[in-house]
Amino acid sequence: MNSSATKTLLALLLALRELKVPLSSDEQEVLQNVGRELELDPDYWEETKEGLMAMIKASPALHQLFQLNKAKVDALDGQIPRELLPSLVKL
Repeated sequence: MNSSATKTLLALLLALRELKVPLSSDEQEVLQNVGRELELDPDYWEETKEGLMAMIKASPALHQLFQLNKAKVDALDGQIPRELLPSLVKL
């Protein structure tokens, strides 16, 4: 998986951790599908990202938290030690 995918997924995980409103069943289904797609073919990221970003943007609260966390992750400029990042299995 590429750096863009890692940053995006990390920002999403952080946003989900901070989200006060639970995801709808449709949003949960999108996340499950994204997980399955990435598990089957991690190189399929660009196509998978489209659906994921549409789901994130459809939820104002999630989108705001995602944007805040994405800016923080991007600001680290790849300086996160690999051992601190979640594994692909956990993602």
